[in-house]
Amino acid sequence: MNAFGSPRGILVAVVVLASTALVFVVGAQYRATQAAAESVIRGQADALFSAIRLRLPDEPTAESLEEVLADQHADGLRYVALESRPGPARQAPVEAGTALMRQHLRPGDLLIRSDRVRGSARPLPLRPPPPPHLGHPPIGPRFDHVVIEFEPLAWTELAIAAQRQLIGGVFVLFALLLTLLVGWRALGRAKAQSLMLEKQKRLAMLGEMSATLAHEIRNPLTSLKGHAQLLVEDASEERDRSRARRIVTEAIRLEALTSDLLTFLRSGDIAIADRDPVALVEDVRDGEPRVKLVTNDAPGSWPFDAPRLRQALANLMENALQAGEGEVSISVTTTRDVLRFQVDDRGHGIDESIRERLFDPFVTSRTRGTGLGLAVALRIAEAHGGTITAENRDGGGARFVLTARRNRDE
Repeated sequence: MNAFGSPRGILVAVVVLASTALVFVVGAQYRATQAAAESVIRGQADALFSAIRLRLPDEPTAESLEEVLADQHADGLRYVALESRPGPARQAPVEAGTALMRQHLRPGDLLIRSDRVRGSARPLPLRPPPPPHLGHPPIGPRFDHVVIEFEPLAWTELAIAAQRQLIGGVFVLFALLLTLLVGWRALGRAKAQSLMLEKQKRLAMLGEMSATLAHEIRNPLTSLKGHAQLLVEDASEERDRSRARRIVTEAIRLEALTSDLLTFLRSGDIAIADRDPVALVEDVRDGEPRVKLVTNDAPGSWPFDAPRLRQALANLMENALQAGEGEVSISVTTTRDVLRFQVDDRGHGIDESIRERLFDPFVTSRTRGTGLGLAVALRIAEAHGGTITAENRDGGGARFVLTARRNRDE
């Protein structure tokens, strides 16, 4: 099955497509809202310009600008000014209100900020100069356009709506990614559980067949070894004795294989009792000079099945000794409710070709190995509520860590 046909691949494809569609829709809605907001602002500016033109008298004055500003304040108007055309005779503008932006705009332009909009000048009809007796400076002939600043009231509401849409889209996108992560892990656990069940089923079938073969082979093998030993004693020529010794050696090797196989297949409850883990590893070392014990942080006692755990540690130590000629280190520590045995060797490390199948039965990198030692050790560790992990050490060699968990109900 290819990657896209697997459940994980389908989940990733669905989430990616949904996320892409969500980003496109949210982006389109955000741009549409921004465009609508700008259109509303231009409409507000047009309405204010129209109102100003209607309210300005035929002869506008500074006082009339203040009246217009007060009248349109509720509609957002905050500044209004009458300006003249650029040139040598340009006059200072007459204004009302406070301007926050001083940019000069061409007629028809808008300068939009989040808090204020500066409207472009709109042409004003030129008027004849007023009679001198009116008592205020003439405005009409000197000013020909109007400039306004106003608060974009509709802009604020639409901007909030756009931000809410954007935040909602980000939240939904985050939810989709979280769903992908949770689904990915759930599918991974389901796949791992399925593989484990399949492996257990294969091991059960293998166990039934192997147990039958081991029992059937053991009796004739014992007889063969016994007669071969008699041939070694009775042979008169060295060549015959050498051949008989070879038969004995191979019979012993087959006997060890059947014993390991029966040990691997052995089931039943383990006999838990409080034991000294330091005494256990010293018994496993059995005076081997290449093995160094590190037991400074070891507990005084721990509940475990001593014979079974001794066998598991012996298998790990034997593998470490066979991995190379260097020193082998065995340390004993505890972490909360876990007893930890760490075995380090100075060999060539774990072969990458068998790393994934390292604890499977009959998997070995040695030419004369049975491939059952690590499988037996793992089953013993699991019977103690723990496991075995393996990794290559920095600087060379391999590290195996066997754990045994304390039962909280004890």
